[in-house]
Amino acid sequence: LEYHAGTGSALSRFASSCSKIRRHACNSRWENHKHDRSDKRRRHRDRLLLRLRAHISQAMPRRFFLKATLRPEKEQAYIDEHDNIYPEVSKGLRSAGVINLHIWKEALQLFMLIEMEDDKDLSVFGEGSDYRKSSPRVVEWEDKMATEFHSGWTQIEEIHSSDNWK
Repeated sequence: LEYHAGTGSALSRFASSCSKIRRHACNSRWENHKHDRSDKRRRHRDRLLLRLRAHISQAMPRRFFLKATLRPEKEQAYIDEHDNIYPEVSKGLRSAGVINLHIWKEALQLFMLIEMEDDKDLSVFGEGSDYRKSSPRVVEWEDKMATEFHSGWTQIEEIHSSDNWK
């Protein structure tokens, strides 16, 4: 056995060649695996870039900022009402083109930011609008908000936006 394991023996050369074949096969599998992983990363990156380009190319939503003064005795009731908004109202707002609607409160001042689809404006909420006609609960909600909690919303003019920065 020692004789065959020497450097010049046929068995030694055979074992060495088997070892080289195994290393080559293993390295090939590793290289293929690395290649597969890099292809997978490249495809993932390309998909993300396509989604980002599609998102950027979409029109920016229109934003409207409004303010109202809350009646002092109605602060908590107003919050509670908005925590339990009628499903018909939220569905009607979405149908009217509202993407996001946020309300902030500072003391008795209410501030509302409405983001709408780019071809919509606040007229979609007015008397006789499809939003108001969508459900009797919508009319009930809007009347309740305007009579019990505040006297209506006043639109605030936007004078600057970072959307126009280069």
